[in-house]
Amino acid sequence: MKRVYNRFTGILAIVLFSSLVSSCAPSYVAMRPVPPSYARPVQPGPGYIWVNDNWVRRGGQYVFVPGYWSAPRRNRVWTEGNWQSRGGRYHWTPGRWRSSGRRY
Repeated sequence: MKRVYNRFTGILAIVLFSSLVSSCAPSYVAMRPVPPSYARPVQPGPGYIWVNDNWVRRGGQYVFVPGYWSAPRRNRVWTEGNWQSRGGRYHWTPGRWRSSGRRY
């Protein structure tokens, strides 16, 4: 029984590790996906920042995530995501919040 348990935990560790590694590796697609059209909602208040559309990798494909309004973040700026081409294939670099370098 202990031998079966050890074998099972070994297989489980391999599966979990391989799924973690595959989720970290960049995914390339032959064509850049076309984002769906939608109307940008009205700005909820002064100072809000529009965070543009993003793409998220799920199940081996890119899924569109529409943009949204975000409250300002102290000492942070939004950097847009973009498609990068390599050898005729495309990879999405997601947008992110980064430090503005300012000190308040």
